[in-house]
Amino acid sequence: MKTSELKQEFKNIEGVAQDAIREVNSMPLKENYFPLLEADAPTQQEMNQNNKKNEKKAIDASREQLEKKVQTEKNIQNVDKKDFTGQSIKMSQQQKDDKIVFRSSYIGHTFLCLKVIFQFWEVLLRILGIDPGYGKIGVGILDKTGNSFSLVDYGVILTDKDKSLSKRLLDIDIKVAEVIQSYKPDEAAVEELYFFRNVTTAIAVGEARGVILLSVEKAGIPVFEYTPFQIKQAVTGYGRAEKGQIQRTLKIILNLSKTPTPDDAADALAVAFCHGNFRRNI
Repeated sequence: MKTSELKQEFKNIEGVAQDAIREVNSMPLKENYFPLLEADAPTQQEMNQNNKKNEKKAIDASREQLEKKVQTEKNIQNVDKKDFTGQSIKMSQQQKDDKIVFRSSYIGHTFLCLKVIFQFWEVLLRILGIDPGYGKIGVGILDKTGNSFSLVDYGVILTDKDKSLSKRLLDIDIKVAEVIQSYKPDEAAVEELYFFRNVTTAIAVGEARGVILLSVEKAGIPVFEYTPFQIKQAVTGYGRAEKGQIQRTLKIILNLSKTPTPDDAADALAVAFCHGNFRRNI
């Protein structure tokens, strides 16, 4: 209730009180109204004085009640202006602080998630390197983590020289499939053919290489091919490096306890490493 409304209410109460008092004063005093106290009955003058006192008390009581209401209204307004406003300001500041903390936490978690996703996307690239042949096939498996490599396994696939070439090619197909099934590479790299003085050997190696490419393709793995020059260049920085130099370099790069042997297995690791270096440009 506003102050103006309280004042108007007080005036109304005061007017009603005054009307009631005037009405009582105007009423004639009947004889024998107090028959038992007739001797002690007050005079008209005393009654008028009492009426004035009662009127003053009523007005003072009404004024006091009105003043209490006005003070209460002022207190409420002060609370609205000070306490509630101050609390609102504090809450706003707290909300700002919470927003800053949440924003910082959100950015930090987002950065961490992106970092993990990026690492997972770039890290685990398992490469199968193959040095083709029909009597001895070199196999090397590397994991690429960013720009670093780690050795998974390496070795050779052997075929029985007493079998016919077709049987040996079938064995190659089966054993390459077993390697793929065991190590589950993401990509494969195969060395391209280089010059052979013996035409018969070149034809047999070419046939074995075709079977190897077919086996990898059947497994649904992307396959890439590199020349001997590209492989040597990627490992040693020199395209005409000797096999011993390649093996020693692989020992250092892959942090091996010993030089990888035999030559076919070392060549397969070199093929895998070469593909890992070229991988960023593919």
